[in-house]
Amino acid sequence: MKILPSLIITILLFTACSTNYKVEPEVTGDLLTQAQEKITTAKEEYSTAEDDSLKFEATLALGFNNMIVGEYGKSIDYYEEVLEQDPTNFPALNNIAVMYDKLGKLDKAIKYTEELYKNYSDNSQVVSDLVNLYLKDNHPDYATTTLDQYQQTDKGKANTDFVNAQRELIENHKQN
Repeated sequence: MKILPSLIITILLFTACSTNYKVEPEVTGDLLTQAQEKITTAKEEYSTAEDDSLKFEATLALGFNNMIVGEYGKSIDYYEEVLEQDPTNFPALNNIAVMYDKLGKLDKAIKYTEELYKNYSDNSQVVSDLVNLYLKDNHPDYATTTLDQYQQTDKGKANTDFVNAQRELIENHKQN
C-alpha cells in the first residue's frame, strides 16, 4: 500500500514540473491551418536532417509554430532545445518570455527577459519589455536601474524620447 502514495506523489510532481501548457491559438482559419502544416513539415525536416544547422532551423520553426497554435508547452520545449545550442538566441529567449508572461508565470518571464537583456542591453524593445515586467512584478527600482543602464549605451543616449516615456511609465507606476 505504500507504493500507491509514492506513485501519486511522483505523478503529481511530474505533472507540476512539465511544461504542458496549452492556450487558445493566436490565429484562426487559414493562418492556423498554415501553422499546423508548418509543424508537420518541420517535424519531417527535423527527423530527416543530416546537418545540425538544418535540425536547428527545424527546431526554431517547431517552437514558433507551436506557439502560434497555442501549444505553449511544446513550443517552450523546442525553444529550450534551441537554447542548448545557442544560449543567446533572440527569438527563443523572447518568445519563451512572452509565453510565460501570457501564462501569468511572471518569475519565468522575467528570468528569460533578463537573459535577453544580458545580451541585447542596447535593444529598446528588450529594455521596454523588462521594464514592464518589473513594473508588473511591482519592482519599479529594478525598472529604473534597467533604464539607467540603457541610457548609458549609445542607443540609449540617442533615444531620449523612449527613455523619457519609460521614466514616465515608472513614475506613474510609483504613484499608483
